Amino acid sequence: MSQFAPEDTARHYESAHLRIVELVRSLSDEQVATPVPGAPGWDVHDVLAHLAANTTDGLAGRITGIPDDEFTGEQVRQRKAATIDE
Repeated sequence: MSQFAPEDTARHYESAHLRIVELVRSLSDEQVATPVPGAPGWDVHDVLAHLAANTTDGLAGRITGIPDDEFTGEQVRQRKAATIDE
């Protein structure tokens, strides 16, 4: 159970979201294609696709536990052609 009230969780999420958006909007195409050591096989774009998908999938009720590699891989595949702005 979370130690935060729902409104606190929402506020922290929104703050993190705004910081991430500010950061990634300044990235070049080369930087977006940079491999991410903490996510083997993924680049920055893939990590951002996963973060966007978590919100979409969470709100849609598609995340019912800890997602496996197949689930997260599909999140990235579905968003591979999307631009950072999208």
